[in-house]
Amino acid sequence: QRIGLRLGIRVAGVLTPQLAIENVTATYASSLNPFGRGSAVVTYTVHNTGNVRLGGRQTVSVSGLVGPEASAGVLPDVPLLLPGGSAAVTVTVPDVVPLGVVHATVSTEPVGALGDANPPALLATGTASIIAVPWTFLALVLGLLLLGGAVVRQRRTPRSPATVPGAAAPDGPDLVTAGTRSSGR
Repeated sequence: QRIGLRLGIRVAGVLTPQLAIENVTATYASSLNPFGRGSAVVTYTVHNTGNVRLGGRQTVSVSGLVGPEASAGVLPDVPLLLPGGSAAVTVTVPDVVPLGVVHATVSTEPVGALGDANPPALLATGTASIIAVPWTFLALVLGLLLLGGAVVRQRRTPRSPATVPGAAAPDGPDLVTAGTRSSGR
């Protein structure tokens, strides 16, 4: 039989619990609904830059200059990372208002292992900026502008009197009345 045993040993020295958020990137996915909201996919790495085991409670939100802030909701905790260890995380944030430049903000509150008496650690944060463009709304507006321009152009085009219903024919003999005069007697 074999038995595995996890053993954590601390050596004398100053404890520096610290997490870092690195390589934050974000992309925006537009909705097919021209008036709907899209979603942002935020990818980042949580890196344990301290010298003690740490995990973390993470939050991810996306906000712009105007409009409400969109949150990813409750996310699972980052697992315990050994010093120097890292974990890659990908989170989807729904209900992002596409109004130009938006900022994705990631924060992780460091949490020590159960029973560890670590000194308090600072909140780790990272940001990324993306451009959220409502492509389907812009396509709808462009289509309406082109349709309106075509209608205006058609109304402004001068028509010849022969093609306009109810208009008089050009100067000259009236063919209908000339034919009735010569039918004669």
